[in-house]
Amino acid sequence: MPMRLGGSSEEGWSPESHARLANDLAAAKRACPLAVWTYTQSGASCVVSAYLGQNSTNVSDAPTAAVVSTGIARFTFAKSFTDPYGIERAIKATHGVGSSSRGIIQVNVTAPNVIEVRIRDTSGGAADGTGTVAIW
Repeated sequence: MPMRLGGSSEEGWSPESHARLANDLAAAKRACPLAVWTYTQSGASCVVSAYLGQNSTNVSDAPTAAVVSTGIARFTFAKSFTDPYGIERAIKATHGVGSSSRGIIQVNVTAPNVIEVRIRDTSGGAADGTGTVAIW
């Protein structure tokens, strides 16, 4: 049964309850990451193997990956995307975190739609490997 506005639990939701839910959903979306992806960098190759974003859950919609040098990859998103409701949304990343199979990972937002990721091994040297990145 669809959600309807009404005055009681039998008739539907009160306008206050509906407004509270809308605010709660908007707050939850703001707290969720813009995107999370897993990638593997090996030599001159960088491949995104899993992607979950507010724009899509398809790997084909993941950011474009490019190798900068050993252990450093750059991920470029389109500047905007159209959400399921037909509204165009800008990609404006502000910060990110990550984890790597090799050791330390550093995530830098170099532009609102460009993310640079550096992997370092346990001795501190640049290293290729697999990493997972989340950005907000």
